[in-house]
Amino acid sequence: MQIVVVPIIPCNISPFPLRFKFIAGEAPFTFCIDDPLSRSKIDRMDDIPSDFIAIEEYQRAEREDEEFGLDHTEVDWQVDHPEFDPFHVTDQDGEPFKQYQAQFDVEEWYDVLKDETFPTDFVPISHDIARLIVDAATNAPLPDSDAMQSFRGDIEKRLRDGKFVIRLSSRSPKDAVEFSEKFKEILERKFSEISEDRNADDIAWYDAMMLAMPISSFEEAFHLLTTSMRVHRDLKRWLEFPIGPMNLLIRPWKYIHPSMEFRGFVHDGRLTAVSQYITVCFFPEILKRRDEIRQKIRKYFDEISPKIAKLYKSYVIDFAIDENDKIFVIEINPFWNKTGPALFDWENDRDVIFGNENSDFKLKIVEKEWLRKKDFSVNVRETFRNQKFQLIQDDENDENDENQV
Repeated sequence: MQIVVVPIIPCNISPFPLRFKFIAGEAPFTFCIDDPLSRSKIDRMDDIPSDFIAIEEYQRAEREDEEFGLDHTEVDWQVDHPEFDPFHVTDQDGEPFKQYQAQFDVEEWYDVLKDETFPTDFVPISHDIARLIVDAATNAPLPDSDAMQSFRGDIEKRLRDGKFVIRLSSRSPKDAVEFSEKFKEILERKFSEISEDRNADDIAWYDAMMLAMPISSFEEAFHLLTTSMRVHRDLKRWLEFPIGPMNLLIRPWKYIHPSMEFRGFVHDGRLTAVSQYITVCFFPEILKRRDEIRQKIRKYFDEISPKIAKLYKSYVIDFAIDENDKIFVIEINPFWNKTGPALFDWENDRDVIFGNENSDFKLKIVEKEWLRKKDFSVNVRETFRNQKFQLIQDDENDENDENQV
């Protein structure tokens, strides 16, 4: 089998992780190399460690496709097709993949849940603006066009006094935050206030991400948009499959402690499982408040589920509990195995997630520090000292994550 390696974005664009598309025949497979080599060492295609990575990943994809009976050259599903199965559709299937994803964009559920989520202003993103943002991410000069000036004006008039967060209809640019000077300053202060400890350091990292997220100017907003791989990928996908509108969402920033985010799984209208969202940290406060949190989530879900039932039967929902113990909906994601399972596993915990057990929903938290999910590949304090600000978690909680935080 001949493997053709094509760089999706230039290798020298920081802070994007290095990503390549491996193409064999009609079925491309995208693979991200975050860690065999440092991005700073990868300047030429010759520096790719070995072709076995491409071959191994592509053959794995082929085996899965054969198991699921997929033929990407002939797939012609529509989302409303009676045999459409979101667990077997992939981004290689193009339009059906995007159709299903787009059903969970904020615009689709905001009117129904506007009293349960953050107040949101929607700024339309045209195809021209999307292309400008994508081009700016590859260091192309930003034209001072009428379209860009209009886009700037639409954003600036919504940035009233206060702090705000931005995101696309699909996802947020949270991956770009940790490369900002503001994040580095906040994290340095936090590290100076605590003794070195892997769990405490990881919590400090996520808290610094939350505190560095708000913006107050167009320049800050545009910087996040053009340095976020999530934004880059979503806008390129939207330009290829423009299903539904694409907007820039502007929300007032609200502090949520990293321990107070939760991911819930709903199958056929029933809440089946809930996990803490940040899987790599042990939070003693969650352990102490486990029963209370369970009751709060159960009560809240029972109140809002009739509204959501007008739109979806099965979905993944993210909650936040603020410092006043009020629960908010952060987002709603597709119920499929491309949505991050948090502390669950789509295969091993299938009976739980699909509600095949007769018990009430299962609440899963990290109960001891040594049980926390080991997704960090580096010591974050050591990484900070060495100024190697690379992604410390492979954003596993969703290809479709749209979180404010």
